Amino acid sequence: MLHRLFYQYIAVPACKVLRELTKPDQSVYQNLVIGLAKVEKNYQQLSVPTKVKLMVGLIGGVYSVGLGLLSFLWYRQQGRSQFHFFNDNPEWQQMDKFGHFFTAFHLSRLVCAALQIAGLRKKEALRYGGWAGAVMMTPIEILDGFSEGYGASWGDEVANIAGSAFFIWQQHQWDEIRCQPKFTFSPSPYAALRPSLLGKNLAEQWLKDYNGQTYWFTIPIPAPQPPKGGVKTPSPLGRVGVGFPPLGGWGALLIGYGAGNMIYGRPEQNRAAGFEPFRKFYLAIEIKQSLWLPHLLPTKTLRNLADLLAFPIVLYRFGEKY
Repeated sequence: MLHRLFYQYIAVPACKVLRELTKPDQSVYQNLVIGLAKVEKNYQQLSVPTKVKLMVGLIGGVYSVGLGLLSFLWYRQQGRSQFHFFNDNPEWQQMDKFGHFFTAFHLSRLVCAALQIAGLRKKEALRYGGWAGAVMMTPIEILDGFSEGYGASWGDEVANIAGSAFFIWQQHQWDEIRCQPKFTFSPSPYAALRPSLLGKNLAEQWLKDYNGQTYWFTIPIPAPQPPKGGVKTPSPLGRVGVGFPPLGGWGALLIGYGAGNMIYGRPEQNRAAGFEPFRKFYLAIEIKQSLWLPHLLPTKTLRNLADLLAFPIVLYRFGEKY
C-alpha cells in the first residue's frame, strides 16, 4: 500500500519535475519552483492519514540514506568488534557533544515540522516527533559501539537527549523556538596534517574536522515596546540589550563556540605532538532570516533546511587564533 502511494504521489510527480527542468524555454530555477509547487499541490489533496503515512515513509527513507552515507564516510576504514563503551568526553574540546546536541535538536524540529505539513496539529506533532532526534541519533551510538576505533559513548547519548529536550522545552514554554542552535564551517589547515582522521576533502571535512566547526545559539532581540501612556521609558541597559534599537525585531544576538589546534582527540595527545588545543568564543549578530531568505528560497522546506546555518556578523572573538 505504502509503495503504491509513494509511486503515485511522490515518484511520478518527481519525474514531472525532472521533465520540467529539461524544458529549454525556462531557467532551471523557474522549472524547479514550478515542479515543486505541482508536487506540493498534489500532496495537499490527500487525506491526513495518507499524508502522514507518506511523510513517515519519506522521513524513514531519507534517514536510511543519510545513515548509510554516514556509515560510509565515518566507519569505512574502521574494523568491527564486539559492542563496547568508550569514554570520549575529554576529546575534541567537547565539540562532538555540541554536534550531537545540534543534530538531535534539529532532527526533532524538522520531524515535527514535517508532521505538521502532513496535517497533524502542533501538539500532536510534538507528541509523536518531539523525541525523534534522540531516537534517530541512537543508532549512531550503536554503530560506534561495534567499531574498533570508537565505542558507544554515554556522553554522546546525553547530548542527544539534551538536544531533543531543549526543543521540546521551548515548545512547551513559549510555543516557538527562541534560542536555536546553528552551525557554520570553514576549512582549517589541520585537516591536511591528518586527512585520514579529519577528512581528505571538503565533503568529509565539514563533518570530521572539529577545528573548522562553530556552533551558535541565537538570542532574538525583541522590537522596542510602544511607550506606556505616551511617555517614552528609557531602557535600564541604555542602547544595548532588550530593545536594542538598530536590531529590535529584525535581528538576533549569536553566541558561538569553537575549538582549534587539534589533530588528535585528547589534549595530552595533541600536546605530545606539539599542539596546544584551545577554545574559541564569539559574540555576533544576525539579520533575521525570515526577512531575506524567502526571496532566495521559495519553499518552506528549503527554508527549514537553511535555518540550520548561521550567517553571523562577528562583533567580538576571544580565544587563541590559528
